[in-house]
Amino acid sequence: MIAEKSFEIPYTGRRGIIAALSKIIYKKDPMIVEIGMQRANSSDGDGNSTTVFGSFVSKYGGTLHSVDVNQYCINLCQSELIRLNAMTDNIHLHRDDGIAFLETFNEPIDLLYLDAWDYCGDESDLRRSEFNHLQAMKAAERNLADGALVLIDDIHNNETFVGKGAMVIPYLLNKNYMMRVNEYQMILEKPKDLEVVPGMVSFVCTTYRRYQCVERIIEQFLNQDYDNKELIIFNTDMQNPFVLSSELEGSRITVINNDLDYRTGRPYKNRGAICRDAIVHASGEYFMLADDDDVYLPWHIRQAVEKIVEVGKDAWKPKISMFANQNDVELVQNTMEASVIVKMDRIREIGFRTDITGYEGLSWYTKLRDEGQLNEHYENYVPSYCFNWSDPDEIAGHKQSGDINNPKNFENHKAASVDVSAKPLDRFGSAEIMPFYARYFEFLLKNRDKFPTDMWQRYVKQYIVTE
Repeated sequence: MIAEKSFEIPYTGRRGIIAALSKIIYKKDPMIVEIGMQRANSSDGDGNSTTVFGSFVSKYGGTLHSVDVNQYCINLCQSELIRLNAMTDNIHLHRDDGIAFLETFNEPIDLLYLDAWDYCGDESDLRRSEFNHLQAMKAAERNLADGALVLIDDIHNNETFVGKGAMVIPYLLNKNYMMRVNEYQMILEKPKDLEVVPGMVSFVCTTYRRYQCVERIIEQFLNQDYDNKELIIFNTDMQNPFVLSSELEGSRITVINNDLDYRTGRPYKNRGAICRDAIVHASGEYFMLADDDDVYLPWHIRQAVEKIVEVGKDAWKPKISMFANQNDVELVQNTMEASVIVKMDRIREIGFRTDITGYEGLSWYTKLRDEGQLNEHYENYVPSYCFNWSDPDEIAGHKQSGDINNPKNFENHKAASVDVSAKPLDRFGSAEIMPFYARYFEFLLKNRDKFPTDMWQRYVKQYIVTE
């Protein structure tokens, strides 16, 4: 979620403009490009974008390039900015076609405002407006900075995007731009350009509160004996945002606090949408799910990477994994998506189910299985994952996987998640994680004859003393 900061300028204009400026005020010398100048006196209170942008640049710094084909608009805006004593050398008013201007513009853009071709007239006029705004966006795209905002005016329907954004908004959403404001003026944020790191595993944890579980995930991540990895913690509780301890700086752990769906700008309604948005921040070649309350033994990621390379498929899954309740640990065969490693490009291609919380991973799991890219019966390994139902209620809260057919499953999970803390996230600690692991080490040792000896030697021997 982008922080906002208040500021003072002579006129407020429409709310989207103010929201956008309140987000870029943190940037040093932000670059604002406006396609379509205001056409009325700023005191009218509506349609005064150029005056607002110019006043912002005059007072807080940065540069404004505003473009219009109508000389009347240029004269009006210049007159208004002079009247307000806001016309500076950093404000540039251009008479040009917006698309043509953007095709030759070569500076990084922090805020792009699209409000040019009027959305009125007959059907062909409306389509022309939609198309031209899309072409302007495409022309500007190469210059948008990481985290740049795209502000689009005159959106008449917040779900279908009828208006000037009818073509450009779906285009941006398909490129993983994040919806930040979903009103008459819409704001979308460009995600950071993340290069895929070969061999890297993105360990993705989506959570709502569950402070102790998340600290335990952090410790399990740091205890993995595979180095090329990152942990993405995506927390949807904005009342209790997570902050990493300074001790974890440089540990390849990224925390995202966000409760608004990147596609709609509205609060999340299911876990599938959360998972979809979480991987926007991932740079790994491979995806692995880190359910916040489950168990991942130290060889979990290394074994998965070596196995997916060995089988030469888009995914790898162990045939059976562990399941634990408060009384027992056993071996079970189930889909257990959190035991699977998948190529990230396939996850992005297929996506997550957003109809039923608890089924979000079945989209990619089922498709890959049916394509022959996921073998559910692979046996040459040692279990490293446990589906954990053994935590006390105050930690475990509500189990989404045990309440799938309940239409209130998603909200019930949030209501039952009460483990919060004002402290920064830190390591769970080796003094705590080794006793936590002990139960599973003991179970594997007891069942050692069920696992291949060479796999035991390769992955487990260094962790479980047998003599």
